[in-house]
Parts: sequence; structure tokens; C-alpha cells
Amino acid sequence: MSFINNLPRNIQLLWLAFFDKQTPLWAKIVAMLGLFYGLSPLDFIPDALPIFGQMDDIAVIISAILLFVRGTKAIRERLNRNGN
Repeated sequence: MSFINNLPRNIQLLWLAFFDKQTPLWAKIVAMLGLFYGLSPLDFIPDALPIFGQMDDIAVIISAILLFVRGTKAIRERLNRNGN
């Protein structure tokens, strides 16, 4: 719940963590693939199917965000301590 309470600051930390040199390459790739899949017209389940078409996009994007957040935890803590 603390992530949501400090949402603007946490979004800024995620942005900084993405461009940090110590961020693992896999975390950056996961974030980019999740964003690409969410914006891409190609889907596992076509968007023309009501509800289910959008649910796969949401599930992939949320999973990518959670993996990126997990992979950058130490970096975000370091950035937060340094006041960036």
C-alpha cells in the first residue's frame, strides 16, 4: 500500500531505475516487452473479444511492471536514500 501512497515519487524512482546502469538487462527487457505488448495490435487473445481481449493486455502489463519493480528494488532504495 505504501507504493500507492507515494505514487508520484515511486513513478519517478522507476523511471530513474530504468535508466540506471546497475539495473539488470532482463528487467529492462521485461519492461519494454510488456509495454510493446500492451501497445501492439497483435495479441494472444484478440481485442475484439469483449473483456477477454483487454484482460490479456492488462495481465501482461501488470506482470511486466511487477517483475521490473522486483528486479529494481535495491536500485530504487539506493536512489531514494540519495534523494534522486
